[in-house]
Amino acid sequence: MISKTKLTILTLILISMPLMGFGCKFSQSSEVEQLYKPIELNWWGVWEETADVATLINAYQTIHPNIKVKYRKFRFEEYEAELTKAWLEQRGPEIFSIPSTLLRQYENLIKPMPSSMRIPFLEIKKGLKEEQIITVKTISGLTPKKVQELFAPVVHEQVIINDEVYGLPLSVDTLALYYNRDLLNSAKIPLPATTWAELVEHVKDLTTYDNDGNILQSGIALGSANNIPRANDILSLLMMQNGAQMTGDNNYATFNQAPPDQGRFYPGKDALEFYVDFIDPTKEVYSWTEDKPDALEMFTSGKLAYFIGYAYQAPIIKAQSPKLNFNISPMLQTVPDVQEVNFADFWALTTYFGAAEEKLSPAWDFIRYITTTPELTKKYLEESKQPTALLSLINDQIQTESMGIFADQVLNARAWYRGYDAAEADNAMSDLIYQAYHNVSSELATIDILDLTVRRINQTIRKPE
Repeated sequence: MISKTKLTILTLILISMPLMGFGCKFSQSSEVEQLYKPIELNWWGVWEETADVATLINAYQTIHPNIKVKYRKFRFEEYEAELTKAWLEQRGPEIFSIPSTLLRQYENLIKPMPSSMRIPFLEIKKGLKEEQIITVKTISGLTPKKVQELFAPVVHEQVIINDEVYGLPLSVDTLALYYNRDLLNSAKIPLPATTWAELVEHVKDLTTYDNDGNILQSGIALGSANNIPRANDILSLLMMQNGAQMTGDNNYATFNQAPPDQGRFYPGKDALEFYVDFIDPTKEVYSWTEDKPDALEMFTSGKLAYFIGYAYQAPIIKAQSPKLNFNISPMLQTVPDVQEVNFADFWALTTYFGAAEEKLSPAWDFIRYITTTPELTKKYLEESKQPTALLSLINDQIQTESMGIFADQVLNARAWYRGYDAAEADNAMSDLIYQAYHNVSSELATIDILDLTVRRINQTIRKPE
C-alpha cells in the first residue's frame, strides 16, 4: 500500500512531467504554464521547398521548443481547392502562403497581425551552472510604418489593409530580360537591349521567316496573352513605364485615363497598341503569333531570342535545357537611369482567422521572425535562390551574380491590383489583349476596349456583400 508521503511525491512527478519533457526550468508563473504547452502549427505553401524552409523552422523551434511547425508543399494547380476543402472540414492550416494580389479576396479568412503577442522563449541562464529557463516576453506586432521601414515599398502597398498587416513575404520577384547569347551573337548584337527602342531594332535582326512568311525564330514573345507566361504583368509594366496610373486612391482602375495636363495623351492605350504590334504581320516588329507554343518552351528550345520572365523561371530553364547559353539582364525601360519602373510579384505568409486562439499569436510570431530576421532570411534566400524583400539585404544581394539584377530592381518595382477577385481581373486583362488585336476593324476603338476593361475590373474592387 502506497503511503501518503509517496503518493504526494508521485503526484508531483506526474504533474511536472509534461513540463519537464523539454528539459527546462522556469518560475511557477501561471502564465508560463498556460503558454508553455505543446503547440503544432501547420504551414501550407506552393513555391517554398521543404528542404529550404527547414532552416527557418529549425531556427524558430530552437528558441521556442514547445512549438512544432509542419510544412506541406502543394502543386499550384491544386492549392486553392485544397485550402478551401481543408477549411470547410476544419482541418485547415494556421499559416498559409498566397499571392499578394489575393489578400483582399481572402480578407475575411485572414486574421491580421496583432499589435502584441505574449510568447514563451527558451533562454540559457549563465552562472556557476548553465541552465535553460523559460520566460514569457511581449513581442510587438509590425505596424504599417514598420513594414514600410523594413520591406521594399511594394510590400507596404500590397499587404496593408485597413491600416493592418495582412501578410509578410519571404521574397519579392521582379520581371527581367532573359536572352539567348548564341542568337544575339549570330545577329551580331554584342549587348542585350536596355530600352524598348533598342528592342524594336534588335527584333528586326533576330526574327527569321521561311519562304511563306512564317516565323521560324522569334526575336521576342510579345503581343498575345494565351502563350506568354505573365503576359498581363508585362502589359501592366508597359503601361506604368509609359506614364499610366493603374489605380486611383480608392484602388479603382484608372489606366484608361489621360494624366492631368496631358491633353489627349492616353499612356495605357499607347502601351497596349505597342504590345499587340508584335503579333501584327503588317508591323516591322512582327515576331510572334498566337498559335506559337508557350514562350518559355520556345526559349528553352533555342527558338526565341528574348524572353521576359521572373527569377523563379531561371531554374526551370536550366532544368529543361542545361546546355542553353542564356543570360539575364535588367528589365527593358523607356528612359533608363532617369525614371526606371519595374514590376513586382510576391506571395505573402498569413494566418487563418479560424485557427484556435492559442495558435494565432505563435503563428504570427513565426511569420514575423522568419521574414524580418536578416541573417536567417539571407540564408534562406541563398539556399532557395530568391530575391530579397528586406531593404537591409538589398545591397548584399546586388553583389551576387544570380540575384543581383533582381535585387537592384526591387526599390522601384510596383504592382497594382487591390480588388476582391484577382482571377476575374486577370481574365479581363487577357481579354483586353485579345480584343485589342482582333477588334482592329470593328466599331470599337482601342480606347473603347480599355474603358470596358476598366469597368469590368472595377466591378471586382467593390467588397462583396
